[in-house]
Amino acid sequence: MDISTLRLATDGDDFERTYWDLFIKDQFPSYETFWLKFVVPITNRSKNVHFKDNLELAKIGKSESDVCIGQFNYSILRHLIRCFEIRKVIDDSSWIDQFDLTLEGMTRLASCHDIACELLERLKNPTVYEAFTIESGKKVKAKLRKDDKNPLKLIKDYRNNLVHGRLPPSIVDGSRLCLPDIGKEFLYLDWRKTTDFHNLKLEEYKENFFHASSVLERAWNETAGYLENNWKNL
Repeated sequence: MDISTLRLATDGDDFERTYWDLFIKDQFPSYETFWLKFVVPITNRSKNVHFKDNLELAKIGKSESDVCIGQFNYSILRHLIRCFEIRKVIDDSSWIDQFDLTLEGMTRLASCHDIACELLERLKNPTVYEAFTIESGKKVKAKLRKDDKNPLKLIKDYRNNLVHGRLPPSIVDGSRLCLPDIGKEFLYLDWRKTTDFHNLKLEEYKENFFHASSVLERAWNETAGYLENNWKNL
């Protein structure tokens, strides 16, 4: 089989085929290039999309580490798919649900950041880390923390504050929820800045608040851009 003739839209799994036209081809097209180079050779296409066993991998000079890379790559896509679906419905949801959808969406995108960094580190040093042990994952993460080169730090910080900190203050605009912009959330740890209607700076503070869908959209675009640029460079 000439694997160079394969295409995600026809030879991917159900998710890959469905979402190719919806967002992958426009915002993350290098996913397909990566898939062709790193994933397709270690699967059993054209029989099925599943990974080869260790003996089959050895015959083509591949190993468990290559399967690990393929799994990370697919995990990123699945997080993106869920976030894509959230973006479609968030504005039509009640303002109460919009916060929960933003929380999940930001968490999914932060997961993309973490997984991408680990994937890139493993590709850079393929013989250093074991494929399927908790200890090797901890080793990679320790290395990444030491390097501290997170290009999407503001998004990660926003997600961390949503998950591990107090809830951010919010403003309801009709049926839509407004949240602090990314990078501005720490200016509003004191809820009284927006809940005290007599605060003389209230209108000034409101300028840093945007619809929840807009906050998530910014995070989506920056994440998709980061992934596309890095996958293209590979």
